[in-house]
Amino acid sequence: MRGLSLAHQHISRLRRRGAPFETTQLAARAAARRFATTPLPTPPAAAAPSKSPPKIASSSPTVIPVEWNSEAVAAAVAWRRQRLAQREAGVVRALELLGSGGGDAAAFNAALDACRQVGQWGQALRLYDAMIGSGVALERPSYEAAMAAAMALRRHGVALEVFEKLQASLAGGEAPSAREYTAAIAACERLGRWERALQLFGEMESGGVRPDTNTLHVAILACEAGGKADLADELLGRIESVGARPPTSLYNSALGACASAAAAARAAALIGRMREIGVRRDAATYAAAFAACAGGAEHERQARQQLVLSTLYLLLRERPDAVAGWHADEALCSTALDACAQTGSWRAALAALRQIYPTVDAAEAAHTAEAAAAAAAAAAAAGDGVWRHGDGAARAVEWHMHALQACAAHGQSRRCESLLASMAALTGAPPPPDAYAHAIAACSERQEWRELLALYAAARAVPGARVLARSHHAAVIAHGKLGDADAALALFHELPDLLGGEGAAADEAAAARSTLAYNAALIACTSCAEHGRAADLVAQMRAEGVPLNPLTYTAAIAAAQTLGKPDEALALFEEMQSQAVGQLDVGRVGWDWRNALDLLAQARGARLPMRAAAFNEALGACVRARQWEAAHARTRQAPR
Repeated sequence: MRGLSLAHQHISRLRRRGAPFETTQLAARAAARRFATTPLPTPPAAAAPSKSPPKIASSSPTVIPVEWNSEAVAAAVAWRRQRLAQREAGVVRALELLGSGGGDAAAFNAALDACRQVGQWGQALRLYDAMIGSGVALERPSYEAAMAAAMALRRHGVALEVFEKLQASLAGGEAPSAREYTAAIAACERLGRWERALQLFGEMESGGVRPDTNTLHVAILACEAGGKADLADELLGRIESVGARPPTSLYNSALGACASAAAAARAAALIGRMREIGVRRDAATYAAAFAACAGGAEHERQARQQLVLSTLYLLLRERPDAVAGWHADEALCSTALDACAQTGSWRAALAALRQIYPTVDAAEAAHTAEAAAAAAAAAAAAGDGVWRHGDGAARAVEWHMHALQACAAHGQSRRCESLLASMAALTGAPPPPDAYAHAIAACSERQEWRELLALYAAARAVPGARVLARSHHAAVIAHGKLGDADAALALFHELPDLLGGEGAAADEAAAARSTLAYNAALIACTSCAEHGRAADLVAQMRAEGVPLNPLTYTAAIAAAQTLGKPDEALALFEEMQSQAVGQLDVGRVGWDWRNALDLLAQARGARLPMRAAAFNEALGACVRARQWEAAHARTRQAPR
């Protein structure tokens, strides 16, 4: 049956190509003769009775070998060659007649159509030019043949000119066909004239000419060039609505239109449709989607970042062979990792970075900072350099910094140390001060004070590097949290020399005696119960004109109460309320819950206006100390 079906298909092709009746009959007779004489397979002999259970026969069908009839194939090939020879002879004869000034229009139009059928595109255009120059009236198939020849030779301007002449030659009320419009739109798109391409598409629909899938395809390409994301999405939907599944390249073109228009939401929706329909995604798909999320208005930034993350998660779940090479796209990696940094998505950042740099995986597998550095160095030495994009070291630092920022936002100190080791192994140099600052911030978030001081010492040991002010402030607090007020204050007094000097940034130099620097010293003093020193620091701030913030006032009030100066504490609280600088910051100062409740009682006795936020801070101190009864008793006194 398989061979008979193939014979039937062969005869059908002969008929569609316009083969003579005799040739088709010859092929049919040959096929019938061959399959009529093909012997059927001999059935197997009956098996002897056996006591064993019968074996189940295989379900695979019996294959009958088929051999094509050589006479039918030879006849078909001869007929094809004869047709080509006749058309080529007609072309030569038409050119001779045209050169001698003879022949009629029908002969030349037939010759032009013959050029199209035999693929002689250059000859077709020369014949078209000669016919136009001689004033021969062209028929509609001749225009189509000339357009096809121009498109095949990539002479898109000529194709557009032929289409315009075709439009001018049509009678009133008659419009070009869908195939002619498609060729003209494709020519405009390849010429970069996407406005004209979409204008022709609009004329086509308004004129009642129904576009086919080829027309919609080239119109989507024009939308990509013009950034018409909404129209590209609509045209894709029209192709899908007829049951067709557009190729990946066409979806990529629509995504390219989304990238030009910064339509992040539409790009994410297109990728979702590709997953639903089952269209394969490749690296170009995700590159266009990330490019769409990279631009847009500032107020939409957070929404775009969330779309980047969702797209990145889809990318990381793809088969590696489907999206091979995505990490070679620098724009894609930069956009994805920057979104991870801005949203604090440390898991996504590390997952992406692991596929780019093998040193990240190697460093994370180690258990100590020294082992991580050694493992990362070994991975970098064993690598073939594939991960080094463009300027290499600069890219590695930038992308590691994005991952460090995301990890620091969630206190992932261990992973920050691994990233520092990976960065050093890739660049062959110590990490920059910003990288250490992120790792120190992660340790501060997790209150890992000893690890913080170890990182701070490593940052200060880098030759010629200036440690950032926020790293110095964190080290001051860490000394205080470890009970070493002397070391904390010594570092605080050293800050002007560390942050100032030649080549120092103005904002960094000013941070040596800023509110943040004083607050770091105040937290260190209150953590060590050095309230007298805390009071001295507040007085020094007032003398130097440094502004006080809620944390400063809270530390000063706590120091006054602890030193037995309730009136001074109440005056500071009243000043804080009147200055409207904010509310008490009890949690960071470590204020005793009894002092907080005493201050509230004093404020109520002095008839000071109470804000709910101050009352909540005092209750929070009770809750942190697990003084549930005291907190419950004071809830009835909350301001209304």
